Amino acid sequence: MRNLESTAPDLERLEREREFHNHRYADDALRRNRVGRFYEIAEPFYARYKERILRDVNGAKVLAYGVGPGGDAFELAQRGALVTGIDISETAVALAQEAARRMGLSIDFQVMNAEETRFADQSFDVVCGSGILHHLDLRKAIPEIRRLLRRDGCAVFVEPMGHNLLINLFRRRTPALRSADEHPLLVTDLQHLNSCFRHCRTDYFGLSNLGLAVAGPLRRSMALRRLLGAADRFLFTVPWLRRQAWLVLIELAQ
Repeated sequence: MRNLESTAPDLERLEREREFHNHRYADDALRRNRVGRFYEIAEPFYARYKERILRDVNGAKVLAYGVGPGGDAFELAQRGALVTGIDISETAVALAQEAARRMGLSIDFQVMNAEETRFADQSFDVVCGSGILHHLDLRKAIPEIRRLLRRDGCAVFVEPMGHNLLINLFRRRTPALRSADEHPLLVTDLQHLNSCFRHCRTDYFGLSNLGLAVAGPLRRSMALRRLLGAADRFLFTVPWLRRQAWLVLIELAQ
């Protein structure tokens, strides 16, 4: 069942998101230089996300949310997936199309609103995205994901969480790095996802090891990364501490 048409406030929000991401992709180097140290320490967690979306993907129909020259669509296509990539940003789609041409990959990139896509029901085996859901209206995005997935399909996302006070302080001090309408996920959002899918698995990253972001050259110490990673895995066995995580890996199945 398709979502209802967007209201005027929806359209205004979507336009703000489109403009923000067009600007982001036109000047991405500056943004990444300012937050690169945080994403550097999260590389092992993003590697787990990538391993999950690339698993048994040969011949699968995959919808990638959020595109650009460095998105997941390219490696998915190289692994044999039949990839469609969508983004609300025309700039992101144009950059992705150019990158695909240079690499000799056949990927269908389209400008599209992920909350109201133009695809038929049960079109995809996999829906995936990194840092996408927290830009969407989940009341519309979640039913759309369910509509698009085949009965044995899965959806995989990695997203920021919105409870940690120190991370939220950093967000307030760097408003130019994020869109006005984005909303890092809350426990209530995860509970909603859990209620909408037969299977909802969540894994967490980023508590004690966030200190590596300000540790200078020490953040590249693999021994220290492993130690703090093990500490966080222990801490996240306590349910109420999970809400203090920076990132969550979400796996959904019908």
